[in-house]
Amino acid sequence: MNETPTIHKPGSSFNYYRGDIYWNNFEVINCHLNKQISGDPEIGWQQHLKSYYGPFGRAFFPSCGNGWVERELFEMGLIDNVVGMDIGTDMLDTAIKAAADAGMTAKYMVGDINSIDLAAGDYDLVVNHAAMHHVAYVNRVTLQIAKTLKTGGVYVGYDYVGPHRNQYPWEAWSTMVELNAALPERFQAKLIYPHLKTMLHTDPTEAIHSELLVDVMKRYFDLVQYTVLGGPVAYQMLYQNRNLYDERHTAEGRETLERIIAADVDMLKAVPESNLFSFWIAKPKKTAFPNQLQIEAWQVAENAREEAAKPVHGRYYSVGALEIIYNEMSDISYQLSIRSKR
Repeated sequence: MNETPTIHKPGSSFNYYRGDIYWNNFEVINCHLNKQISGDPEIGWQQHLKSYYGPFGRAFFPSCGNGWVERELFEMGLIDNVVGMDIGTDMLDTAIKAAADAGMTAKYMVGDINSIDLAAGDYDLVVNHAAMHHVAYVNRVTLQIAKTLKTGGVYVGYDYVGPHRNQYPWEAWSTMVELNAALPERFQAKLIYPHLKTMLHTDPTEAIHSELLVDVMKRYFDLVQYTVLGGPVAYQMLYQNRNLYDERHTAEGRETLERIIAADVDMLKAVPESNLFSFWIAKPKKTAFPNQLQIEAWQVAENAREEAAKPVHGRYYSVGALEIIYNEMSDISYQLSIRSKR
């Protein structure tokens, strides 16, 4: 049960994040998300957390990247002391320098979050900002987070919880395709179904077990707040949509964004399981915390799952219909990309 987890990491040439336009780069989307979390379009999750649960002393940030999240929380007076961890040394170099420039007490560690051992009762706050959807050993790491929080400590998540490897289901994808075709041509997104082989080659950690995050969290945590944020239509349609971003403040741009958001909300209402992103505030269970026998059973099952995926190159789940449909075209592009790197 205590075997060392296999290191999961992106390829050496892979950089986060490759795109420069995401759905939350649109102000109207941020207001939409803020309102769901705090009830006020002008109050984001950070201020919401500070107002109701903060400030906090010592905070841990798994897969912290260049440290921008913790610096933002420090500058608004939400946290005092930071420990961050990431597998990328270049990003940590940036985080270390920026923390010093900001006068923030911080310690950064290089390592794979899957194999971390956190001291019990060490932190007041753990922040998962788009980190856990890269974790393979979800049960192991979630248990570590629960045990490292002090009494009254808080676990905050703002993460992708949608389909593994972004393998969107038929209903959501067809809704996107149909809506996209009805938009003004210059605002139409370049919809490319995520190609699993390419994802496994460039970054085997991306959304590796994203759809398991919430259920596993509920094993060890009581939810104080859980808010679904949507995204089944809007997220992919706004990704790298340069024309719409550039014209987002025009009358036609605003109208188009409103149509996309309305379709997203409708999809989420009709198919709640289509949700892609969630925000939560949780605390370790005070009662009914799993016993050691149950924890070991879950870990044995998780270890077996990871071992079984090794001989099939990281594939955990069966092939979906859309993957089959898009494979022929995507496989050609994939082979060309591999050859170009030789």
